[in-house]
Amino acid sequence: MASRLFAKFVTYTAIIGLILGIAAEFPSTFANTSEWIRIHEVANNAAVKQHAEAVAMEEQARNELEVARNAATRMKGEAEQAVADADRLEAEATTAQQVALNAKQKAKADVDVIVAQGELNRQKAASELQAARVAELQKRTEADQAEQTLKQDRYLLRTEVYLGDLINCPGNTYIGKINAADEGRCK
Repeated sequence: MASRLFAKFVTYTAIIGLILGIAAEFPSTFANTSEWIRIHEVANNAAVKQHAEAVAMEEQARNELEVARNAATRMKGEAEQAVADADRLEAEATTAQQVALNAKQKAKADVDVIVAQGELNRQKAASELQAARVAELQKRTEADQAEQTLKQDRYLLRTEVYLGDLINCPGNTYIGKINAADEGRCK
């Protein structure tokens, strides 16, 4: 815009310069001074008009430049805001992905812990069951041994009592003593 304005200004200045040059070259051609003054005033008016137009165009160019700068600043701000929004959204998306991944990993870890605890509990229960079976077998064995010992002790006690009763009975053999006990000949 400014280059067009400058080109117009140069063109108008060249025209005015040409008119003034012609007027200065050939003053004798203008015999009438009033004619020369009138041409001079027309040239001056054209120069003033051209200058006013150049100033107006320059002011318009400045205004348009300021508007363009303001628009560029605003667009730059909007672009920076859009970039910041995009960065924020990207960060939020990344955070959301990380939170989801962490939750998935935590859920898997929790399931693994529950499965491991269940397996540990199963093994513990199996071990306790085996220990209970062994203890039951041991108790049965001890009970069987105690019962056998009791039976033996009873038998020995009965035998000792019986034999003790037979000691006072007459006879040289046990059978003789038993017969004497049966007949009531023991003391």
